[in-house]
Parts: sequence; structure tokens; C-alpha cells
Amino acid sequence: MTTSPSCVKYNGDKDKNNYIYYYTTFNIFVRQSLRQGGIPFDITLNQPNQETIAAMLEAERIVKDPSVKGYTDLNELFADLKK
Repeated sequence: MTTSPSCVKYNGDKDKNNYIYYYTTFNIFVRQSLRQGGIPFDITLNQPNQETIAAMLEAERIVKDPSVKGYTDLNELFADLKK
């Protein structure tokens, strides 16, 4: 059986050709699965903790609050941050 070198370009250092080959990553996954006797990572339903939920609710409140200043210009944002 031959393997075709299907690959994905890795957007790391643009001066170098960094390629991650599918068959290499698949082989790593299969070897780890065999070593651990199952999938080599936990499969869970990510449920945010109370602090994260509070931050998400605060972000929603800020977005809906017309009195909160928004920015469309980064220079203006950075100028206000320096104050």
C-alpha cells in the first residue's frame, strides 16, 4: 500500500516550509490510542464555570448598553487606554 503525502500548510514561520502530513498525525493518534487503550484525550461537554458565565453575561450587558463607548479606530482606543 502506498501513502500519498497529503499535507496541510502550517502557518508558522513564513520563511520555512512547515508542513504537517495527515498520515503522520494519524499515525501519532493511532499509536497513542493503542498505548492508552482508547482515545488519547478526554471527550467532555465543556461547561463554563461560574466565573466564565458571569464574564459572558457582563459582555452581553456591555454590548447592549448604549452608554458604553465603542471604538472603530484602534488609534483612538489606544489613546484612551493611555489616559
